[in-house]
Amino acid sequence: MENIIINGKTYKIPKIDFNAVCELEELGLDFSQMNKKTFSVGRILLAFVMKASIDEAGDAYSKHLENNNNALNDIMMPLFNAVNESDFFQKTLKEGAKKSK
Repeated sequence: MENIIINGKTYKIPKIDFNAVCELEELGLDFSQMNKKTFSVGRILLAFVMKASIDEAGDAYSKHLENNNNALNDIMMPLFNAVNESDFFQKTLKEGAKKSK
């Protein structure tokens, strides 16, 4: 998995499997809103990766921006890619496609 660096600290993006999806939902992530509430989703994903509260993740994101970093490329894209490219989501999407036929 990929790493992200936020405010000089490196975090490994964990494997997005069934348990991770459940944990993300417990943090408040609604996967159907991923394309609509980009910043809220990103903050939840960041909290998951940092093993921090939602507010701590938001503060870290803000500080990253204040230090003239590119939060979109440094944080958001790697997090969204980890979800979209996970084996769990790819298999779930294939199953959904089979059932809809």
